[in-house]
Amino acid sequence: MSVKAVSGSVSPKNTPLWAFHGDKDGTVGASGTINPINNILACPAPLEDISMVIYPGVGHNSWRRTYDLSAGHDIYHWLLNFRNEDAITIP
Repeated sequence: MSVKAVSGSVSPKNTPLWAFHGDKDGTVGASGTINPINNILACPAPLEDISMVIYPGVGHNSWRRTYDLSAGHDIYHWLLNFRNEDAITIP
């Protein structure tokens, strides 16, 4: 599972999550992403900002389509939408 979460020392319930996986991944089956994400979504108070993309016909390198933007998912813009208000600033 290729997951990009904006996190730090915060509760996971407040952590945005966007998961990516190829449905032809022979190393880790797509269920390795689908099942955990569906379990999170089934929680009584699921995250509001949780998404999953399963790339059809893609193997274990789903990250490449995500980070080079060729699949049309702007991960960089998405990441810049979040801020960890609890982040520790090191002087």
